Amino acid sequence: MLIYADDPAAVLAEVRRVLRPGGQAVVQEYDYRGLLYDAPDAELSEMLRAGVVAAFAQPAIGASLLRHAHTAGFAAMELATDLPRWPDFAWAAAAGRWRELLARLVEEGAVTQARAEAWWGHMRTAYGEGRGACFFASFTLFASR
Repeated sequence: MLIYADDPAAVLAEVRRVLRPGGQAVVQEYDYRGLLYDAPDAELSEMLRAGVVAAFAQPAIGASLLRHAHTAGFAAMELATDLPRWPDFAWAAAAGRWRELLARLVEEGAVTQARAEAWWGHMRTAYGEGRGACFFASFTLFASR
């Protein structure tokens, strides 16, 4: 939820305040700048990634968790990183708001309807025709440990 916070350090300071003495906080966030889509139209994939990044107050919060935790008064925090693969087309399309973003790009004149449909079709087909191993979309995850 820190991706939505105007002041992530203040949120983490409140978490620290309510912890019992010796308590631990587990923090997990994404860095949406690290979204990856395997599609033939890499330029359009980048436009979609930029649209997702623009939707959050703190799209790079994952990479800056250590800094915000330090500012909030946490003495020590270690971060683990992972690059989880989105499980399937339907999940990725919903989580990434691909339909909405493609429609906005068409409406703004940044891409044609045909180009947007070609991108969508490739992503849907790579998974939908039983070739799930061909579909790839992922994001960067940061978690405290």
